[in-house]
Amino acid sequence: MKLYSFTCLLPEELQMKYYESIIRDGFISDDLWDNINDYIKSTFKKVDNLEDEIKDVLKNLNTDNRKVLYEIIRSNNNSLYQSISSKLLNFEDIVNVDSKLLKTVLDKYSTEDVFKASMASSPKVKDIILSLIEERDSTNIRKESVPISEIIKIQDRMIQDINDISA
Repeated sequence: MKLYSFTCLLPEELQMKYYESIIRDGFISDDLWDNINDYIKSTFKKVDNLEDEIKDVLKNLNTDNRKVLYEIIRSNNNSLYQSISSKLLNFEDIVNVDSKLLKTVLDKYSTEDVFKASMASSPKVKDIILSLIEERDSTNIRKESVPISEIIKIQDRMIQDINDISA
């Protein structure tokens, strides 16, 4: 069993009780299992903001599974499908964005931020981005490593801007 992958869903108090019981007894009591089940039911049985949660799930799926989930959404919740199918979910999807819209968004960002955003992208995305900002002066751009968290933060802001404009 993968203890960590299971327990990371639990609050720290339940995690520690679970570990203690497994370490001490080799299993967990029915009472503790009931507490864990109650927590899981209260947390995961109903989703408060379905659209945001599904977008987050879609962002983290591979392409094949994303297509399957889109089809499930389309078949079962057309309004949700209409709402999220037009949204950009990850940075690589900007290849499908109208170049004028993309340029409008990129123009809001410094040259340095645009370069940073392109660092963790495919060659195709990088080519599209750089072609849209080629007139900018890039001589002062620092060619140093950038933490991936900073790159993703810039990419996420760009994705949000694209979604806001195209809404």
